[in-house]
Amino acid sequence: MITRLLTTYSLLLMLFLGFSAQASAGDTLDEKLEPFRGFVGTWQASMTMGKDKPPVLDVSHWQIALNGKALKIVHSVNDGDYGGESFIFWDKKSSSYKSFYFTTADFYTEATITLEADNKFSVIEKVASSGEGLSSGITKVKSTSEMKDGRILVSTSYYKNGEWTKPESRVYIKSQLTPKFKH
Repeated sequence: MITRLLTTYSLLLMLFLGFSAQASAGDTLDEKLEPFRGFVGTWQASMTMGKDKPPVLDVSHWQIALNGKALKIVHSVNDGDYGGESFIFWDKKSSSYKSFYFTTADFYTEATITLEADNKFSVIEKVASSGEGLSSGITKVKSTSEMKDGRILVSTSYYKNGEWTKPESRVYIKSQLTPKFKH
């Protein structure tokens, strides 16, 4: 009887230690990516899309990926009307932060990210089409994201038809929602 209890206890202890080690390993983040740790989690922002158009909801989930060598961001707008996935990583060759963003709208971007201050970074993205081309005319995107008072403040401009658009702002708050994609 005691042997059975000890065996059961040992198995439970090994399972517990295994899960604890797994959870700790999942939190490991490459030293170069540590400045982004505060962004890990799920966020949401309501965005206005223009006059006489209803606002849309963007849900964004940041997670540690690839054994801490990257951050993966999955987001969706209005439960999958549009969405995408990004990876942020440190590029040793160029000594800079890089990102690739793949979307459900047949385009992707390649970006360079610059740390501006603690909890603040800017991004310059080059837009590329994987289809017939972008009908919107956007070829570049620049944005700034800042973590402030437990929220993420984002300002974004688009290079469209040879000029930058007026910056659009949105505020992301913590969320319990999950990004979704339509099938």
